[in-house]
Amino acid sequence: MEIVKKKPPVSAKIEGAKNFILNKNNTIMNELVTRPLNRFRAEEIGDHCLPSTISSLKTLHGLEFPRRWIKVPNRFGGETSVMEYSTSEEDKRKIIDEILGVVE
Repeated sequence: MEIVKKKPPVSAKIEGAKNFILNKNNTIMNELVTRPLNRFRAEEIGDHCLPSTISSLKTLHGLEFPRRWIKVPNRFGGETSVMEYSTSEEDKRKIIDEILGVVE
């Protein structure tokens, strides 16, 4: 008689967290394919810590994210320096073809 081990059930909370991260990562990659992002633009689409997301995407998928400092208007009438992240043409192809599986 063969003993079959069952996997322990995964809580809905953990599954929901995994789905949120996948969806957030996909959203950020979709944006980066079309335009550069900074922390304020990322906030508008639901990412509250873009540098951490960029680091995760680099580790998970081996992507490079060219970056540069830009100045954006702040609510006090001045300018604030923020990091802007973009992708190379080669990484855009990888994101579209391999990671997101988008057919043009």
